[in-house]
Amino acid sequence: MSIEEYVKKNFVKIIETDKEIPATKAFTEEASMEEIFEAVDKMFSEGRLSRDVKQYLWHRYTSVHLKEIGEQFKISESAVSHAVSRVSKTIAKDKKVRKKIDKLINRLNHSKIKP
Repeated sequence: MSIEEYVKKNFVKIIETDKEIPATKAFTEEASMEEIFEAVDKMFSEGRLSRDVKQYLWHRYTSVHLKEIGEQFKISESAVSHAVSRVSKTIAKDKKVRKKIDKLINRLNHSKIKP
């Protein structure tokens, strides 16, 4: 059994894809923009927070750059960066929002684990 197979078998369920830990990408697939948007739409009503959360998740849990995210939302890279920052601050302050986002992240990560 290779080391990769061993890790997948014993640890892959606890691995969360994160830009801060690039090696986790070997064990997971990225969520698509559509999957992120659909999941956020189910969890949040329309509005600024919903839009910001989409940008936050898309930036944090995929390899898509700020410029590409901004193009999708018809805003600048700087505006995307500010939205990501706003969500990070909201997560730190608001337990309800943090729980919702954690649930979204968990759902997206578990649906993308490579067999």
